[in-house]
Amino acid sequence: MEENNTVIATPVWDSHIRALHSRFQDEPCIAWINPAQGDPFETDELVGTRKVPVPVMHPRFDQRYAPYLVELDLSRFQDGTVLARTVELAANAWTLDSLQQMNGQPVCGWVAAPCSARELATYWARTCHVHYRNGQAKLLRFHDPGVREWLWPALDSQQRRVLLGPALHIMSVGRDGDLLHQSIDDHQPLRESASLTLTAKQWNEVEDYAVVHAAWLALCGQNEAWRSRLSTRPGWHQHVLNSLERATEYGITDSPDRALFARHALEIGTHFHLHAALAPVWEKTRVGEFYGGALEEVFGDSADRLSLHLHHEV
Repeated sequence: MEENNTVIATPVWDSHIRALHSRFQDEPCIAWINPAQGDPFETDELVGTRKVPVPVMHPRFDQRYAPYLVELDLSRFQDGTVLARTVELAANAWTLDSLQQMNGQPVCGWVAAPCSARELATYWARTCHVHYRNGQAKLLRFHDPGVREWLWPALDSQQRRVLLGPALHIMSVGRDGDLLHQSIDDHQPLRESASLTLTAKQWNEVEDYAVVHAAWLALCGQNEAWRSRLSTRPGWHQHVLNSLERATEYGITDSPDRALFARHALEIGTHFHLHAALAPVWEKTRVGEFYGGALEEVFGDSADRLSLHLHHEV
């Protein structure tokens, strides 16, 4: 008889399942789900009976797509099966194919909290999701793990404490496929009136997250080696966000143009805009011309080929 030497490959996210089981072996795990682009657990009976929506009271937010929480007891097989499914979904959401199809992030993460899921949902809805800036209601999408990955290091210790609220720990899959841990050491009781407040600079950066993500995705789509290259550059996104402040000074406010500027900052270097050859471009953008169009006028070539004209990182 011929021996079967077939090896079954272990999913790369299998270690995340083990880590979560270890973290939540003595307490409930609260899975945090985002159904905005289709609820992956719509027909799951266990999830359906336990889900607790976060009532996001933003005037333009459809409550049908509100994130929701599900308490899981990982000592039970069925609950463990749900956990494994959430980890698979979270990991697959960061594949290049899923990102290019704009499938979104169906799993926000997994939360440890001494309170019930309902209490946590009420706290986040009241304290963290809805903000008012320049007379407008703003929705802080911190339930998106991609947003929270960049928001968390930008917050000071008090802001982090308010965001966590009664939660002790949040875990999620980041854009590099790693399991991220977000927690603080100080768990003193919060004031009842505490509310998460961001500075103007923080809001400006939050509003550019989609721009930087688009630039990152464009580069990864061009050559996936960019993904591993950037994973070795901690804080790269903050350097690009800082460079976008200069884009604003140059009159570049259109989102696709800002994404192009961010892409050039990643591809060429965050100080690329100081190159003397770009001075005529900034003259044009400051009087209202689009960045991409101005580049093509000045260099007579596609804006995507700017690095070939600047020759080196500035």
